[in-house]
Amino acid sequence: MWLTDGESDDRTETFTRAVEARRAGIDIIAVGVNIRSNFGRQELRAIGSDPDDANVHNVENFKALYNLTVPLVAAVCNSEYS
Repeated sequence: MWLTDGESDDRTETFTRAVEARRAGIDIIAVGVNIRSNFGRQELRAIGSDPDDANVHNVENFKALYNLTVPLVAAVCNSEYS
């Protein structure tokens, strides 16, 4: 899981590391907190594994992360959580 509250300082390095991780078979769930810029949202999509609707999330604030608990636990544990 990749959690961020802003854009990376080194876009190329960030993207390169994400690609390397995915090539190694690692699924990445990208979670942004209050990412408002178009570039920031594009960066989240570039970091997260496909499909974006399951692996890329952007919440308004840290408190809103609570709403992602169930889907993230299910995704990380690769199971259904109730």
